[in-house]
Formats: sequence, structure tokens, C-alpha cells
Amino acid sequence: MSDADAASMPTGEPVGRVTLVEGRARPLWAGHPLVYAGAIASVDGTPSTGDAVAVADSDGRLIGVGVWHAEAVVRVRLLRSGAGVLDQELIGRRVRRAAALRTDVLKLPARTDAWRLVHGDGDGLNGAVADRFGAYVVLQVTTLAAAQRRPWLAAALMDEDGVEGVWERPSPRFATAEGFHAGGGRLAGTEPPEEIEIVEDGVRYGVDLRKGQKTGHFLDQRDNRRRFAEVASAGRVLDLFAGTGGFGLAAAVAGATSVLAVDVSARALARLTSNAARNDATERVALREEDAFSAVRALTEEKGRFDAVSVDPPRMASSRGELKGALRGYRDLNAHAISLVTPGGFLATSSCTGALTEDAFLRMLRDAALRARRRLQVLHVSGQAPDHPWLTAVPEGRYLKHVLARVV
Repeated sequence: MSDADAASMPTGEPVGRVTLVEGRARPLWAGHPLVYAGAIASVDGTPSTGDAVAVADSDGRLIGVGVWHAEAVVRVRLLRSGAGVLDQELIGRRVRRAAALRTDVLKLPARTDAWRLVHGDGDGLNGAVADRFGAYVVLQVTTLAAAQRRPWLAAALMDEDGVEGVWERPSPRFATAEGFHAGGGRLAGTEPPEEIEIVEDGVRYGVDLRKGQKTGHFLDQRDNRRRFAEVASAGRVLDLFAGTGGFGLAAAVAGATSVLAVDVSARALARLTSNAARNDATERVALREEDAFSAVRALTEEKGRFDAVSVDPPRMASSRGELKGALRGYRDLNAHAISLVTPGGFLATSSCTGALTEDAFLRMLRDAALRARRRLQVLHVSGQAPDHPWLTAVPEGRYLKHVLARVV
């Protein structure tokens, strides 16, 4: 499929009907949006990739309407339940509902000027993620269905109070897989400056919306950063995989006496240096440009000791087949981190590997503590912040696991 075809505006009315194999409709009735090729018994009509199609169970009962993709393993991505069209009003309504959750229910503007405005399946917009940073929204699409609806998404995002521009971060890997233009750049309104400042629970961060990691800032760890700052507010802190500040900077602003920030990226550490200065914490923040796996082993040999340690690695497995090796890495990393914590100190540790369950993550921590000959007193088990909602029908949407524990 050509980029031009993928970029064309979609048809809203269903032009075909997909009937499922007997016994394959239950996840869809519950709200899962994906129809795989193997679940399809028949297709009535001649839909082209990108067309809207109706989806029915084996008894002919209508489940919903989605977008057809003739070449993909995921043949249909459902965007609505029941009968109806996939039009601009539907997209606008979903965006408005998502925005109201963040502002009216979660009341995030009282804490920060940066939050996830749209979170894919969690907000009924499969393949679309939008993060708000002050007056700008950064959009990223990962499916053909969402890419087709870029103009509608941008228009709805621009309608939000105070939004001055919508900027898109490209998705080349997903674009290649699904056959749409990778996108990128200004979609609506004005372009964001090269750097903007956001405030999160009193901590100031400079954010690069155009080239920073993800959409510019790891918003999903907001609540976990605050809890870590509360217990690490009067001691020595080690921040592994520190990125542009995150856990260590939140602790420094809360009153930590010193922070050692470790990251392999010189660019991230340069941003962290700038962020420390924004918060008058330069003298208490030291940097170590090194792979965190190597650094934590070296610190163990150096007999380093910290009152609080944060471990926030990037995703370590992309599939279940890679989990065994990932678990070894998590166990080794956390065992060393635990050994660095002073008795009575704290460990905050995370995994954003979606294929890793919370139970498996907790078992790994048990084994890591055993290896370190310490015990973990778990204080809090959590995941991503609530502006990253997930559906019970789509449990893979709960990708982040986080544990705050006292090391005894």
C-alpha cells in the first residue's frame, strides 16, 4: 500500500462485514479491539485496506465497527461497539472524554502542566497517543487506522482549552509494518519551541518535544516519582537509568542531601544538568555517564552505600520468548541495587516490559533480595499513572510495574 493511499481520508460507513469463527468473539464482546486473521470465518463485500467494516460473531450478532487491513495479522481494529460510522465526530467525542478525565476527574492541572491526554485503547483510540505539555500536544500514531485519522485527531486536540499547536513524533517502525506514512512535524497550530519548561509536583523540567525520548518526558512515572521523593528526601540517592532527571531530581527537590545520576546517554545527562540548575540543585547532583548495568556492579565493588536507590530500566523484552533472558537481567540488576541500600533504606524499582507480569516481577524481586542476602518490606505496588488508563479487556495495557520497598 502506498503512502498516498495510507494518508487518504477514510470512509466512515462500513463497506463490508466480517464474521468470526465460533468461539472467537468473547474478547471482542468484552472490549478488546483486535481481530486477528485466524479468528475470521468469512468476509462479505470487498473492503480495501483502510475501509470501515462491521464485525459480527458466528451467530451474526453485530459486535462493532473497525478498520480493515488486508495484509496485516491484525485484520480489523475495532473503533466502536455496535452500529455506526467512523467519522470525525466519533474521534472528537473520544478526545473530549479523555481530556475531561484528566482535568475534571484526575484534576491534573492542579499538580502539573504535563499529562497524557489520550492513551490508545484505554481511551478508545487504538493506535493513538497524545501527551500535553503546556500549550502543546505531541501526537504519535502506531496503526494505519490512527494514521488515517491524523487530521481529525489534530483538530480535536486543537479544540482543547489553551492548546496552541499539535506536533507529531514519527513512528517509522510501525509505519513500515502497517503501510502508512511515518509522519512527523507540525500537524496543526504553531510549532513548539526547541525546549519548553514544565512543572510536575513542584519540580521543573526542560523538555524537548521534537527529539526527546518518547514524546519528551516519561509521564507514566509521575506518581511513583512523588512517592520516591517522599522517602528519599533526607538522604543519599542513587538514580540508575536517570534519563533527564526523573526520580533523582524529584528527590533532590524534596531535600535529598546528594544524588548520583547514572545514564549511558550523554545527551540525557546534559538535559539533567540543565534541569538540576532549574531547580537550584546543581551542587547536590553528580553525574556518571556509564551503562547502568556496569555502574551498579562497579558501585558494589566500591562498597557504595545509598539511603535510596531508583532502578528504572528501558524495556528489556519485546516478546514472551525473550522473557527468560530479561528476567536474568532484572534479577542481577536489582540484586546489586539492593546490596547498595543502607539498612532501613529504600528501593524503587520498575519494569516497562509489557510481557512481564506483576507476579513474575515480584518473584524476581524475591530472588534478587535472596541473592543480596537482604529482605524487602514492600510498601507500595503500582503501575503507570492514571492518565495512562487500561481496560480490563486489554490487560496488556498495564505495561508498567513499580515497587517501592524498604530494605532490611
